[in-house]
Amino acid sequence: MSYEILKENEYDKLEKFLEYNENAQIYQAPIWIKMRAEQPHHFIVSKDENGEIVGSMSVFVVSKYGKNMLFCPRGPVFDHNNLKSFNELLDGAFELADKYKAYGLRIDPTVLRSNKAFENEVKKRGGDILFVDDREIDTSPSHVVYTLDLKNRSEQEIFDSFESRYRYKIRRSEKRGIELKVGKKEDLPEFHQLLVKTTQRKNFNGRPLAYFQKLFDTLDEKNVHLLMAYFEGELVGAALLLCYATTAIYLYGASSEKHREVMPNHLIQWNMIKWAKEQGFDTYSFGGIPGYNDEKNSAYGIYRFKKGFNGEVIEYIGEINFKLNKFDYNLREKLVPFLRSIKAKLR
Repeated sequence: MSYEILKENEYDKLEKFLEYNENAQIYQAPIWIKMRAEQPHHFIVSKDENGEIVGSMSVFVVSKYGKNMLFCPRGPVFDHNNLKSFNELLDGAFELADKYKAYGLRIDPTVLRSNKAFENEVKKRGGDILFVDDREIDTSPSHVVYTLDLKNRSEQEIFDSFESRYRYKIRRSEKRGIELKVGKKEDLPEFHQLLVKTTQRKNFNGRPLAYFQKLFDTLDEKNVHLLMAYFEGELVGAALLLCYATTAIYLYGASSEKHREVMPNHLIQWNMIKWAKEQGFDTYSFGGIPGYNDEKNSAYGIYRFKKGFNGEVIEYIGEINFKLNKFDYNLREKLVPFLRSIKAKLR
């Protein structure tokens, strides 16, 4: 095996490797580079003895307070039992770190927390693992997610697996006359207005309208899907999916305080699941479930809603940091953010 840092004209080969890879998410795809076009970027791949790609790593160069940090969101992508591939990708990342004089490397793979062999390998290479099971809903990938298996199951079998009260609510919503519409770019202001109200009400971070407009400008229809629910002509709920390889991810949801009796959110999720199944995705991810193991947690209601669809709790290993220059790392990742938070509190 060996590693290479790909040239842009070689991305087609990478797409073939990622296309049906169960460990790949859109954040590691070539198309995602355009979402972060302002940041230098490189793809690293590891290859087997036949020259075939067996692992990939999408690395962004992020400038923080005058120094560089390398970031690999939801990656690298590799067979999680192939530690040789992982190590070669890591070697490639360290080469880039030298080139950019980076003080650190942060990776965020979809490796399961139960994979002790991988955990030991990370520690052997000097990585620090940060697992947070109650990370608040924000713009960062969650370490604990809730997923639904769509593969080798019919639509009816999936529906029948939901809790009985969820099946009742979905049927009731259909009878109440909720109208569903696939959202386009021109619908984003309406969606975003409802999203802002939702984030303020539930106290979690959102994204500016420009972010969603960029999603629709950058991604193909198969990669981003917006579903909007109307009752008596008024938008009462909406949800947005990001999709790639074998996984559709529920990224954002918005709901109105009005007409809650028609229960649009259950119907929206069911139709999103059906759409993902029709498009050939194997997994529907409901996204993060902060505080899922503590009923007293203020965010537990998120898990309570999602678990009614009878999926599975998945714990990823967490965020992995390699401190390549400990002084610069601690200064920029710990001390400066701490001082900024103190300053904000004093205002």
